[in-house]
Amino acid sequence: DGVRRLSLIVLPFQEPGVAPDQEYFADALTDDVTAQLSRLRGSYVIGSGTAMSYKHGAIDLPSLAGQLGVRYALLGRIDRSPSTVTIHARLCEAGSGAVIWTDEVRVDAGRVPSIQHEIAGRIANTLGIHLVVSEARKLRDASTHPDAVDLMMQAKCAGGLFTWTRDAYARAAALAEEALKLDPLNPEALTWRAAGLVTKCDSWPDSNVEHYLALAETALTTAVSLDSF
Repeated sequence: DGVRRLSLIVLPFQEPGVAPDQEYFADALTDDVTAQLSRLRGSYVIGSGTAMSYKHGAIDLPSLAGQLGVRYALLGRIDRSPSTVTIHARLCEAGSGAVIWTDEVRVDAGRVPSIQHEIAGRIANTLGIHLVVSEARKLRDASTHPDAVDLMMQAKCAGGLFTWTRDAYARAAALAEEALKLDPLNPEALTWRAAGLVTKCDSWPDSNVEHYLALAETALTTAVSLDSF
């Protein structure tokens, strides 16, 4: 659709009823969350200067998505009481306005100035995980390839459950890698990559054992992430 996958805008956090000269906390939180999300690998985050132009007035998310070319919008609200400050955040699909993630942080009012960066970090880190997994699942669902499924069926036949001879391993591993070329986010093929690499290290070790184990860990972690949300 031409829109970058991990593209978003952090809209100015709102604090209803606060005096204009007290808006600095909401502004600083907006800027901090924006800066931390911009460090997310592969992300495209609209600068806080542009976001601040939407500080006052109603926001039409679909229109904003079209103007800025973003897939997601993060909106936030700050509620204060004499003893606590509660920060609400919600992530929306900008094109439809649908809410896909929410979070809430409640802290003692007196601690806010000292942990502002920590608050922004929690929001950014949690949101970043959801963004990456959400996009990975979309990509996986969109790219599931029938030939990849067939290749994995062949891999099972070639490797078997109890016949991991060197020839059977090589054949099954090659088929799993072919499946991953067609469908890079296929959890089953990723799991087979991990299992095959561990088997190789255990049965036929060479000087690249640490490298193979690192690849296996990456493949398995990705597979688990894809099937956990």
